[in-house]
Amino acid sequence: MTSAIKSSLPVFQKPWNETRQYWMLLVLLVLAPRSALSQEIQSTWARQRQMLANQFERDMQALAIECRDLGHDRLSAATLDWIKPRDASRHYLFLPPSTYVAPGDPAQLETQNTAWPEWHRRLRELREKHAQDLYEFAQTAATQKQWHIAGSSLWESLWQNPEFADVRRILDYHGLESEIKKINIRVARKNETTLGWQAGSYREGTAGQFRLLTTADDSAARELLYQLQVWRILWRQACFPYWINTDGAAQAIKAGRIVTGSPEAKHTIVLFANRQEFLQALRRVPGIEQSVGYFDSETARCFFYLDSQDPNLLATQKHELVHQLFQETGKRVRQPGEDSNFWLLEAAAMYFESLERIESLPERRTSETPVGSGEIWSVGGFDAQRLQFARLRWKRENFMASFSTLFVRGRQDFQRDPELARLYSQAAGMFHFLMHTEFTTNDSIETQTTPGSNVDVVFRILTKMYAGRDRADLVESETGQTPAELEQAYKEWLAFNAERDSTFLPLASNKLELALGFSPLADDAMSHFQAPGLKTLQLTKTSITDESLQQLATHHRDLQELFLDQTQVSDRGVLDVIKANRNLEALDLANTKISDAAVIACRDLSNLEALWLTQTNVTDEVVPTLLALPKLRVLDVQGTKISPTGQQQLSSKFK
Repeated sequence: MTSAIKSSLPVFQKPWNETRQYWMLLVLLVLAPRSALSQEIQSTWARQRQMLANQFERDMQALAIECRDLGHDRLSAATLDWIKPRDASRHYLFLPPSTYVAPGDPAQLETQNTAWPEWHRRLRELREKHAQDLYEFAQTAATQKQWHIAGSSLWESLWQNPEFADVRRILDYHGLESEIKKINIRVARKNETTLGWQAGSYREGTAGQFRLLTTADDSAARELLYQLQVWRILWRQACFPYWINTDGAAQAIKAGRIVTGSPEAKHTIVLFANRQEFLQALRRVPGIEQSVGYFDSETARCFFYLDSQDPNLLATQKHELVHQLFQETGKRVRQPGEDSNFWLLEAAAMYFESLERIESLPERRTSETPVGSGEIWSVGGFDAQRLQFARLRWKRENFMASFSTLFVRGRQDFQRDPELARLYSQAAGMFHFLMHTEFTTNDSIETQTTPGSNVDVVFRILTKMYAGRDRADLVESETGQTPAELEQAYKEWLAFNAERDSTFLPLASNKLELALGFSPLADDAMSHFQAPGLKTLQLTKTSITDESLQQLATHHRDLQELFLDQTQVSDRGVLDVIKANRNLEALDLANTKISDAAVIACRDLSNLEALWLTQTNVTDEVVPTLLALPKLRVLDVQGTKISPTGQQQLSSKFK
């Protein structure tokens, strides 16, 4: 028997694109099956969920056509917008509003709504029907212990129909407004001896499962408590198989009762007013000067501080909170991963750094409801920061620790490795891989899916680790894959999937690093890409040309690292990028069509530290420019037309 791992397909992988022409609507309605269904879907449960989504899309598209036929183009657009595409590389998470909210801007739709009030009723009926279908599907999935897909279906059911009482009761969710009401903050009346704080010198806050101790002001305390509540809801949604009481969950879902779970501790968070207080209080913790947040499993506390200028602060807070939530939900050992698989614990926390809000419903603000009326979040994603570093360190630095070695390493062995930073990047990539693939076994006759979805498998592994039932072969036994098979599949999966993900490049508009190389990414996809804050961009061995670089130069002026090796770019595009990005520190032009002109233009790059010109047509004309660059330390001119004399001049400076 051999093994295979297939990419899983989420709901709405290839939904309606509202920018297409009107006649395409008619074509879509008569196409069966849809293109998403024409692709191989290994999981029967994923296929059934996809079928529900496809039917809902067809119904909504029919309503959109009717709107447009009646001349109500804005109602049509609002209908289609509700079923916009979803990125296959993400898991979508929902924070439904307290009551039903129609899509679209009410002010924009008012005139057409008045002309055809039937739209509201029809739209709501379609959403309520889909919510009922999802609920019934979740009931069936739960009876077969498909916990992840059951949980995600319940949350989307409530998103479609926020007034679905049974589902709201099952999930014990009452809207974001209710989380605000749980927040209570007061000046502390007792001394906090472990921190050395006197009564009256700090604040104590509570909100749901959280207790906050802080020297920050009331506003900062409230903001953090609300943020913690939201993150906890989303963590429990994504980690549904980890915390639920599986013995009674199926019966509860069927009966419309609250799903109970493992006992959860009250989570204590300490928020310092500034970094100096943070460092002083934790000065005895080894390496704390390198940290911007810390979870101490011995004292069962997370330690954070305020700093609005630190871009890594939010990601670290999510990371440390996830450690705490895993540790303090259920009966768990204090030091999981001591003897093996420690990478997985850190990888899970790094995965949740990618948690971000991607969409909100139109605001319905009043003095009583100070938050939005509903939000969609995601976790994972082709553009997750940690995943970018995993790609870069594999392809650019040729770093890949063997899976068999990682699986047997405990905490101390892992943390003392001189390549720790690279190991962390790889571990993060591996967890993304595990969360977004299906594990299958394949004999010579047919492919069969193993019991439980891929996400259920991951959380089954984590449950055993935190319960102290870890062992070196745990990942292999739960996935049904050998370390070598997993490693090979990971390498095949790791590169950017341009065919699937390039449509969603606009979602990466807030990213600082992107590794899109070793893919068929082309100019048409790059034409829709804008990430003004981008620092690192890898486009190695893609199909881009100067057209992409001209687009890049127009919208990006703060690049520090740009890798264009093995592409079809030439002087024309490179000159545009250099002119727009004077802070470049690393530039790879190896195996491109550039000439001396592109290199001579680098004279304006006073911060350039690394330049690769391998296998290009540059000549001795560039030597003076290269020698004059003040910070250049890494230079590769192998395979160029630079003469032996020129090579010797350069080698005397760049050894």
